[in-house]
Amino acid sequence: MKSCPKCGNRYSDDTLAYCLQDGTVLTSDAEAETPTVVLGETETVVSHSSGDRFQIPITDPGRQQYQQSQGTSFAPAQTNGGGSKVFWAVAATIIVMLVVFSVAGVGIFMLVRNGRSEPARNANTSGDQSNNSISTNYNSPATTSATPIVAPSTAKTATPIPSSTIEMPPLPPPSDNVEQSRGEVTQRIYGWKSMLESRDLNGYMANYASTVDYYRRRGASIGEVRADKARAFALYDSMRTDISNMTVSVSASGDTAVAAFDKEWNFRGRDMSSGKVRSQITLKKINGRWLITSERDLKVYYTR
Repeated sequence: MKSCPKCGNRYSDDTLAYCLQDGTVLTSDAEAETPTVVLGETETVVSHSSGDRFQIPITDPGRQQYQQSQGTSFAPAQTNGGGSKVFWAVAATIIVMLVVFSVAGVGIFMLVRNGRSEPARNANTSGDQSNNSISTNYNSPATTSATPIVAPSTAKTATPIPSSTIEMPPLPPPSDNVEQSRGEVTQRIYGWKSMLESRDLNGYMANYASTVDYYRRRGASIGEVRADKARAFALYDSMRTDISNMTVSVSASGDTAVAAFDKEWNFRGRDMSSGKVRSQITLKKINGRWLITSERDLKVYYTR
């Protein structure tokens, strides 16, 4: 056992001649002490006098010769640096990702900000233009008429659709039945007039149906109509009547007709009566004969 007289370090290798710490010449120590340097390991354990232990690499040439002579190889300890490399690689990746995300976030923020500010800028521009126009109109002289500002219309103009002209087929000429009915109605009206002038009450009343809308009385019976006509026949000895401007319309079913005409009369007898009216008579074909179902005046021209 050898020890350093200067630093007090002890060495179990008797081949060492100098202290590995300060280079002082080692001295032999007679005390028996458990060796602190174990052969067969990569490092030599040196025990301080204070009892603390630490590992130092063996670089003494004499010890290397001793190890070679004993056939024992002392390999220097290798430091495992794999963990630190992985740590720095992960750290660098995180930093790069943070930088990329930061740049992307700034870009998106700028795009959104520009998109929102553009409509507001346009609105402000339009408002400024409107205010300038209003100010110009107010500042104009009173004798100068302000030109109205017409805002552009945003409504879509509807495209006119060309109207197609539908040609209706010409109406068919009146059938023979309609013309025949008109002729029959016209003859019935003139026969009714003839019976009045001849003062034939029975023949005159033969032109009426059993019920008649008689002037202001609706659904008057044939007896009520006859009684009114009989008073006129008894009152006047002469009953002259003229009919003009007659029109006859026949229904689509062909069993109803309406005749409108101007009637001018001149009655003389115990009393006198004259006048002119626009009369309307409705007839219905019953059992093959046209009979009066309605009689009224549409217009009074004059009466005396």
